[in-house]
Amino acid sequence: MKGLLARRSTTIVLSLILLGLIMGAHSLIPPTLATSEPIGYAGGIGTTVDARQFTIEVRDVRFARSITDDSGDDEFGVPSEPIEANGVWVVVDATIESTRSTMRNVRAELDTGEDYAYSGTTWSSNVFDSASPSLSPGRPVTGAFAFEVPEERLTELSLRAVVSHSLDERLAAQADIDLGLSGAGLTDRIDGADDVTAIPPIETH
Repeated sequence: MKGLLARRSTTIVLSLILLGLIMGAHSLIPPTLATSEPIGYAGGIGTTVDARQFTIEVRDVRFARSITDDSGDDEFGVPSEPIEANGVWVVVDATIESTRSTMRNVRAELDTGEDYAYSGTTWSSNVFDSASPSLSPGRPVTGAFAFEVPEERLTELSLRAVVSHSLDERLAAQADIDLGLSGAGLTDRIDGADDVTAIPPIETH
């Protein structure tokens, strides 16, 4: 009887050890999301950030209470009306170029600090997020992203841009760009925001 109890105790202990080893091994395997999310490359405003599959240079950051399309008229020949922000518009002018193959999906977020991020607007037909320009190697494309942001959320600014072949962004390239704005300097830019700023059409060179 004692021998049977000893064997059962040994079996239970070994089973618990084996279970612990299995759980430990599983904890070392990264989740699927972590192994397929976009791969980020960092840089700053005014420099060309090489994200392997594309390059991007942020040329300027503008602040305005309203935005309008610089193309003038809509498809029916009616002048575009300014779009007023519920807060402030942050317009990021950039040049993007594919480095390997033609890509069409361009998406960006504005990280404002304290775990807040805002997607680019599609209210303007001229912004990257709406126009979905064809990005081909050797042909840089200039345009803008626009973000509608509550003023109280603006503490520091960085742009997160993702360029991919399709809406499937697994293992896509991503550029994380510090826009160099925070503190008193950012407050001054917000206070001095233009009444309206124009978004020019996307241009391929």
